[in-house]
Amino acid sequence: MVISMWEPPPARTLNDAQGHLIWLRDFLAGLPVDTMTGVQCTEVLEFGTKVERLGVAIRMVMAPKVEESFVWRQEGFKTAASYLAQKTGTSPGQAHGVLETARQLGELPATARCLVSGDFSVEQVTAIAGAASVHPGAEGELLESAARSGLKALKERCEKTKALASFENGERARENAIRKSRFLSTSHDPDGALRIMARLTPADGARIMEAVRAKAGVFFDEARKTGQFETMGAYLADGLVSLADDAIIGPGTGIGKPTVVLRVDAAALRRGETEGDETCEIAGVGPVSLATARRLLGDSFVKIVIREGTDIANVCHPGRTIPAHLETAIMERDRFCCVPTCDNHQWLEIHHIVAVTNGGPSCASNLVRICKWHHDLITYEGWTLLGEPGDWSWHPPPDFEGF
Repeated sequence: MVISMWEPPPARTLNDAQGHLIWLRDFLAGLPVDTMTGVQCTEVLEFGTKVERLGVAIRMVMAPKVEESFVWRQEGFKTAASYLAQKTGTSPGQAHGVLETARQLGELPATARCLVSGDFSVEQVTAIAGAASVHPGAEGELLESAARSGLKALKERCEKTKALASFENGERARENAIRKSRFLSTSHDPDGALRIMARLTPADGARIMEAVRAKAGVFFDEARKTGQFETMGAYLADGLVSLADDAIIGPGTGIGKPTVVLRVDAAALRRGETEGDETCEIAGVGPVSLATARRLLGDSFVKIVIREGTDIANVCHPGRTIPAHLETAIMERDRFCCVPTCDNHQWLEIHHIVAVTNGGPSCASNLVRICKWHHDLITYEGWTLLGEPGDWSWHPPPDFEGF
């Protein structure tokens, strides 16, 4: 057999594996392709496919570890996904997908074993992980389906599995299932630092994170005034501790009730339940039941965005002050940073395209949400964002020579 031409010893260290990579290159360079039979070519093709899958498995196993290490921040990247995209020659969206699938595999050991064994392609594993994370009981059936059917059939099966899980359980039952499996655990790093991990319902998670972000925003603003800067993760940690201080010794850094943006179809709101493709979701969290939405009304300040509501194009207000209803409309329209290629959706700031000092109004057509990184480039470095909602372009200053 052709494969018997290449049988290296087991790899026990990274150096061994790198040596195998050299052998693989030599193996490929020495293949007598012109004289090989169809059966031999097929055998080598299958071998190469497994090697490719194992390479993807290495990437998926290591990606979340790289994210946790913050090496990407040390090298000047804004996100782990952008760092991984540069290192692997993929798009930030693909890198983000690898991280998301890797997180899902943490709860799906059988699928994870199939990944590291090279049995399935990354497309198969991604489809299974997406469906099984919604319906864990279907993991075994989906793995069997992947073994005996093509990718298209598997994807259809996965979509049906997700739809069936939604139909059988409903939003309320899904939330109850999550609630039953809720937990909060702690562990300690070698240097004594405390790590906290929790599993919560979407509604509870939204309440906590909105409160933590509000606290973190206060600490961030205070640090900004003194010219001191730390990572947003550090301020979020400070916000969590401040919430604990409030509960134990009374209000410290005062904030109001957390604000939750609820998106809902008018028909569903009138009927009392969602049907078909109707929406009822918390911004930044995802779909929730109308029952969950009603409970939030008593616990948080809720901005309700009704999809039959006011056309934001007709909302306009002169001056720098942005009315609450206009701010909510801009937040609903611009859910991600509007600078092309930027997929940031956290800590977005509202920017006036034509500055107020130049007569620019606070109206929907002159307002856009962008991330702090790009807002600072506009404010301090002379970059410009031009265009209109849905069609923006990003331009460097005339003397720009590159970062």
